[in-house]
Amino acid sequence: MRSQDRRLSCLERARAPDRNARRQALLDDLSDAELERLCNLLTPLSQPPTQEQLDALSPDDRAFLLAMEDRFSEAIE
Repeated sequence: MRSQDRRLSCLERARAPDRNARRQALLDDLSDAELERLCNLLTPLSQPPTQEQLDALSPDDRAFLLAMEDRFSEAIE
């Protein structure tokens, strides 16, 4: 239940109005499915994630997170 509450909080924060317009625009460009997947993957990870946590991700999840990182990095530069 607590994990679900944290995931919902992640989704709510991502969709809430934000003073940082560039970050908000990036989040707004994500589909609901992409945003939910991103929150599901990031919520249980420590900040920053440990190498063990990253190694435990499936290859598909790792590829998704790398694609999101690239997408955000390119847009911010």
